Amino acid sequence: GYSDLDGTRQIVILDMVYNMGGNFYKKWPKFTKYMQEGKFKLAANEILTSKYYKQTGRRAKNNIKLLLS
Repeated sequence: GYSDLDGTRQIVILDMVYNMGGNFYKKWPKFTKYMQEGKFKLAANEILTSKYYKQTGRRAKNNIKLLLS
């Protein structure tokens, strides 16, 4: 879960919660699964191919960078 993530990846989750609401993960099952499994490249790809990415631009790009760091 969230507490198992390092601080950088927790920041990504917090930013996405701020932007999409506390239950966003329910609408992002693949992203959530990949994050839980530590498959951050796949999780980043879920962001890249989402409406969130198209709508937020720089914010989503920054989150992808953080996930991949």
